Amino acid sequence: MSEFLSMKRFAFLILLLVAAVSPTASQSQRTNDARIEAQLRTLTRQWDAALVTKNINTLNQILASDFVITGLPKTAYLALIKIPELKYSSAKKQEIKTRVYGNTAVLFGRNEITGTYTGADSFSSVFDFMDVWVKRGGRWRCVAEFSNRIRDEEAERKQMVPIGPDVKADLVIFLKVDASHDEIETFWEQTLSTKSEKGHWPRPGIRDIMRLFAVQGHEAIAVTFFPNATQTQRDDIRARVKSSSIVYKVMEDVVPQDIKSIEGPTSNNSGLDVDIPPGIWHAPANRSSHEEAALFCSMLISWRFCPCSDKRTCRWLLFRLRRQI
Repeated sequence: MSEFLSMKRFAFLILLLVAAVSPTASQSQRTNDARIEAQLRTLTRQWDAALVTKNINTLNQILASDFVITGLPKTAYLALIKIPELKYSSAKKQEIKTRVYGNTAVLFGRNEITGTYTGADSFSSVFDFMDVWVKRGGRWRCVAEFSNRIRDEEAERKQMVPIGPDVKADLVIFLKVDASHDEIETFWEQTLSTKSEKGHWPRPGIRDIMRLFAVQGHEAIAVTFFPNATQTQRDDIRARVKSSSIVYKVMEDVVPQDIKSIEGPTSNNSGLDVDIPPGIWHAPANRSSHEEAALFCSMLISWRFCPCSDKRTCRWLLFRLRRQI
């Protein structure tokens, strides 16, 4: 009986000890988590500031070498930030919530970014984000971020810009009949575009570049400027276009589909046997699916927004088709 009472007293003492220690341990854990959260919020603010100032050194210190952002590796992410034409006006992660799991932590909330591209094309985006941080060698570094843009459909409708052959273009460029495919590609990439580590982008001031159907055997390209493109940007593009050895003629402020002849009363020599109502392309039945896609992309949307995975193939197919007709 006395042995039983001794065991009860021992168990009671253990319970008292646990009750006395647990609040202290729990409080210590909360204090440690709060300290880590403050550190990560500071690093997040430094990340926001480095994005705006394009401070690559700071970003290299914050981001782990194996960092990925929505599938994009660190090298590609930094290359994107380095593009001179891309400028961030503000970047702020807010409504941040934190979960700490030892040497790993997760931050999630909302990210608002504004900026300009080519000095004229302004953008403003809001994202849901989740950042994963890991403590390595005594330092916290972000190893991954997942972002998902929150769409403002009403704002998107207001900002939609009509494009297509039935919309007035600032420049309609007709190329010489004997211009080769490679010459046209070079003209597109060097005269109308600039090259970066991410590929070719329209020159500053250009909003859209669109391939048109040939007129009297002349390949044609329509160029539209941003409404707020500077006069210097417009004059620079005009000068580059008109100095090209493969340019035959340039028309300004015209609706592409209204051009039936480059000179003289000759009818449109594109060879198409169908009417093309504004905004609609009817592909002839004897085209392959990829050929139809090439014609569709060139006719209705800017190549910049072409949904095809291989834009170069689309352009080559279109060039070949037009040589056949």
